[in-house]
Amino acid sequence: MRWRGPERQAAEQSGLYLGPVAVDLERSRLEGGGESLELEPRVRDLLALLIERRGEVVSRDELVEEVWSGFPGADQSLTNAVSKLRAALQKTGGDPGIIKTLPKRGYCLVAEVPGRAPQVAPAPYRAWIAGLAVVLIGLVIAMSIFDARSSPPRVAMLPFAAVDDRSDTDLVRGIGQAIGSRLASYGGLELVHGDRALLPTGDAGAIADVAEALDAELVLTGSVRVHPSGPDAVERFDLSVQLLRAFDGASVWGDSTQVPLSGLFTLEDRIARSVAAAVPGAEYRLSELRVAETPTDSQAAYRLYLRATGLSRRALPTASEVRDAYLNLQRAVELDPEFAQAWAELSVVLQRQERYELDDVAWTAAEALTRAQSLAPDDPDVLIAQGIYRTLNADPEQEDPLAGDPIAPLLRALEHRPNSARALVALVPALQHRGLFDLAIDAGELAARRAPTDPSALRAATDSHNSMRHWERAEQLAGRLAELEPARYVHWHGRARMRLMASGDPVAVREWLSGAPKGLVPEKVFAELDAYARDPEATLARARPMIEELGVGAFVARHWLLALYTGFAARTTGDDRLADRIASIALRQSRGMLADHPDHPSLLTGLAYAHALAGRHSEAVNVLCRLRDLQPSNIALTRARTEELAGMLALAGRAETAMPLVEQLTQLDYGLTPLSRHELALHPRWNSLRERPGFEALVESAPVAESWDGTVPSTTEKLVDRIRRAERHDDQAIVGIKAACSGGRRENR
Repeated sequence: MRWRGPERQAAEQSGLYLGPVAVDLERSRLEGGGESLELEPRVRDLLALLIERRGEVVSRDELVEEVWSGFPGADQSLTNAVSKLRAALQKTGGDPGIIKTLPKRGYCLVAEVPGRAPQVAPAPYRAWIAGLAVVLIGLVIAMSIFDARSSPPRVAMLPFAAVDDRSDTDLVRGIGQAIGSRLASYGGLELVHGDRALLPTGDAGAIADVAEALDAELVLTGSVRVHPSGPDAVERFDLSVQLLRAFDGASVWGDSTQVPLSGLFTLEDRIARSVAAAVPGAEYRLSELRVAETPTDSQAAYRLYLRATGLSRRALPTASEVRDAYLNLQRAVELDPEFAQAWAELSVVLQRQERYELDDVAWTAAEALTRAQSLAPDDPDVLIAQGIYRTLNADPEQEDPLAGDPIAPLLRALEHRPNSARALVALVPALQHRGLFDLAIDAGELAARRAPTDPSALRAATDSHNSMRHWERAEQLAGRLAELEPARYVHWHGRARMRLMASGDPVAVREWLSGAPKGLVPEKVFAELDAYARDPEATLARARPMIEELGVGAFVARHWLLALYTGFAARTTGDDRLADRIASIALRQSRGMLADHPDHPSLLTGLAYAHALAGRHSEAVNVLCRLRDLQPSNIALTRARTEELAGMLALAGRAETAMPLVEQLTQLDYGLTPLSRHELALHPRWNSLRERPGFEALVESAPVAESWDGTVPSTTEKLVDRIRRAERHDDQAIVGIKAACSGGRRENR
């Protein structure tokens, strides 16, 4: 911990008591009830701070700052530490309830902490003190609830749990998601999707912790037991659902019912309506739509659909889970070809076909979406699928009757399902494509607020801030992603770049990255930092052992980015033989892959850099011009690929063409974020420009990356209204860029 002082030193003395529990902070121990427990360092520091500030409400932000030194993404660590501290108090005979959770406020230790033995005060005085404490705590809780009600009440919904091992967990998850989708159609409340791992126990303290972690006033939990069908019995479902109050875990509404499969849809709808009725101000938004009361007449098809969504909408579905979801949906639409929602979900799954290697599929994503639209054009699930399809297939040069503006169907979906995190996640890239970057941030932040434990929502929010160069906020969100997915190196890689752009210090970032779990971060990430630090010798030193082990061909195939960095480093240090060998193999491999995917953006980018490494600068520039023009209406891609083009011209030594383009990139308007000072000062692509007159002045005049101002629309309705009123940006957004390719080509000739 970073703070010290007389009060802290007093708090850290041994011989303190919390009721019957002896507290020894010096040795990090609690003793009582015949037990002696050692506290983890962070838990001990948390207790010390709460003792020092006893009787006060200490905010979560302050606790994270003091105990975790403000480490981004430590919110969940704080929640876990509070749970561990309460469990330790209970195990040593104490009262875990003395650590109160005040929703939207923080935590408060409501206990006297005498030295040595508890002091016995006269009975009337003790009673007066106790009464005053109860009144004060009640006032604080009441004030926090009043503050919360100034905005729509937030309801945290946890995934439904299977009661026993015989129950199909994917089907159970799909049932919970179906109830959540219906509840998302209510305005006047905020539905927050959480992770059941946040609820380790069922006590009131755990409920309060869940509510605090998700910033909610109410928590909705549910469980399902599936009774399989048999020769003399139909399949039945036991559903138990509770809506709990945050600060004390009391039930606001609850229901336990058994239904056959034929009554499942009606029960899901009834539960959603009952929960909404228990939340003041909730308002149904689907009444005016032509949406069928039941999505299908086939009970078996509906069961397959629920199981498929339980698989496909997982936070991190595996390839086998997506394949299983596809097979369930395929069977569902075969049983009921009029099942619009199943066709819509099938379209979304099929759009992942290449990523998850779905083979032998019976339909294309376009065919499935066409069927869904013909059956239920106003259904929110169909509108979301339409928005996702249009975002991923936004090439005006292709004749696609389903193409068009992806924003419009997503806004319609949000108007009728305002609490849909899926629609908000899909809206982020759609807004970025149209150049509405500030609104993309609003959508990303709302998505992360609606689904704070969903990696797809956090990734969308992170990407939205990356596009605006809000590096500090982007890294904070990426830190939360790293907590959810600790074994994925990509989060360390992304955070390293964000830290680099925020600090401008590649050496410090490299030292920070060395603290990652051993073996998690591959050498190519360190090589990239070596390149940013302008240290080609270090890049080669990291790469040569891998080249010796694998051979140049396998090295290029397995570590494409590192291979290109190694090639440029070899060229810089005079090892032209290695550079030429890497360039030759990279060109051959990229051309081979492009034969099957001629317009694949990543492959085209790799081909351009392979051309540059081989000294074929004209071909490199032409490839990037072709790449940039693939989707000219996508302003986000146009801006990013124009930056790649400027970098390629610089790498090719075409300074006369690169410099004006770089200057334009530092002075962008129309909502586009310009190149920042650190990006110009650090990125190795600009090395050939550093000695050119005017470049250092350009670096000094470039803007510093801005910080996010923290403002987000309080409701989805306000976001939708802002988007509808926003000025749409078109291909004129980047002034002068259309002439860049022709200028580059003329110079190369």
